[in-house]
Amino acid sequence: MWRLEPVEAFEVVPWRALALFRLTTLVYALISTVHNAVLFPHPFGAWLVSAENLRWGDAWLTWGLALLVISLALGGLGGRPLRQARELAERLVTLGDQRSPELRRAVANPVGLALNYGSLAASLALLGLMIWKPV
Repeated sequence: MWRLEPVEAFEVVPWRALALFRLTTLVYALISTVHNAVLFPHPFGAWLVSAENLRWGDAWLTWGLALLVISLALGGLGGRPLRQARELAERLVTLGDQRSPELRRAVANPVGLALNYGSLAASLALLGLMIWKPV
């Protein structure tokens, strides 16, 4: 049976952490493409607001824009600690794959994890708001 273990319960091996960070970088590139696909159509969205006789002051539009900004800001801030952890893992791999409690702390950084989960929550809330917009 599967069970969730806290990050502190796992042994953090630098080469494995580095491989995971490199995979995460690939996934992040795909997510960034999706975010860019969300950002570039704004002129079309602005036109649609006027074409549908909506008001920019409508609560769902204001909340949608606020959630977009919050998601991007939290994701940007949450990526910094993870980038530092990846750089530390790269250094440790070049030094002979030495295990380090510093790497474990960097991988399990609660601030970075909270910021990234907050970004995910804001993105999902934005998606829900755009799908089930209140009329």
